Amino acid sequence: MPNDDDLADALESVSRFLVELAAMSDREQAAFMARAVANGAFHYGLLPEDLLPGLFATIGEVAGEAGLSPEAVAIEAFRRHGYWAEMQEVDAVVILRAVRVQG
Repeated sequence: MPNDDDLADALESVSRFLVELAAMSDREQAAFMARAVANGAFHYGLLPEDLLPGLFATIGEVAGEAGLSPEAVAIEAFRRHGYWAEMQEVDAVVILRAVRVQG
């Protein structure tokens, strides 16, 4: 069970993160959130890990395109790497699903 010091450290870490997030530009925030969305697609071990660095770089490029949500940025980045991707609701949780396009 966490003690008071652990909880205080966690709260301080979250507070620092929120300050850093607030200091980001809209583009940086979109890229950050898109990377988090895209990263979730890798948790099941079905996507090659070597895709991640290139995908994250592409997310940085796509995030600059006006008006795209973080989800749309992640989906477009996957598309540019030859994947079909969509947001999908599974048991009241929305996840990004990506599949390599054959051909």
